Amino acid sequence: MEEAKSHPQSGVREITSEGRKRSFGAKLKAHFKRFWWLHLILFIASILVIVLCIVYVAFPRIAQNGINDSTLEIESLTLSNPNPNSFHLQQTAKLTNHNRYHPRLDAFNASLSVGGAENKPYAYIELPAVHATETTFTNIDQE
Repeated sequence: MEEAKSHPQSGVREITSEGRKRSFGAKLKAHFKRFWWLHLILFIASILVIVLCIVYVAFPRIAQNGINDSTLEIESLTLSNPNPNSFHLQQTAKLTNHNRYHPRLDAFNASLSVGGAENKPYAYIELPAVHATETTFTNIDQE
């Protein structure tokens, strides 16, 4: 025998077989069956927010902390053959990294300057690419 029940707040009548109330589990199952697409969208959006926060906040912070904890010691530096427009530079440096991540630093151009008000560079050198393991030596030999 089917019985009709009305909900005073919503004005909807719920029909159940055997005249008994639906359990919470049955209501929950019906809710997910009806709104599965909404829950899927919310799940995907929350995963995207979490992953993007990790990629754009946590990873750069971990990398920057690793670089900040590294040290660069100049073992030797020689400036020779000075001319009005150039000189010869030989440098050996020791890079120490005690981090569990061993970054690869790409080659880049650096400017050399003497501290002061103007701070204009007097030379440009190209630093080679280096894979920063526990202890890494870099050599620069440029004109």
